[in-house]
Amino acid sequence: MLGIDLLEPYSFEFFRHGIIVATIAGALCGLLGVFVILRGMSYIGHGLSMQCSAARRQVP
Repeated sequence: MLGIDLLEPYSFEFFRHGIIVATIAGALCGLLGVFVILRGMSYIGHGLSMQCSAARRQVP
C-alpha cells in the first residue's frame, strides 16, 4: 500500500510535467553554475541577481 501511495502523484499529467521541467532546470543550472565559477564570474552573477531583485521590488 505504501508503494502505491508514493506513486499516485505520477498519475497526474501536471505532476509529470513539473518533474520533467524541474529536472531539466536543475541540470541546466548546475552546468551554468560550473561555467560561471570556472570563468571566475561569480561576483557578476551575484551582482546581477541583486540588481534583478531590486528592480523587481520597484515595479508597482
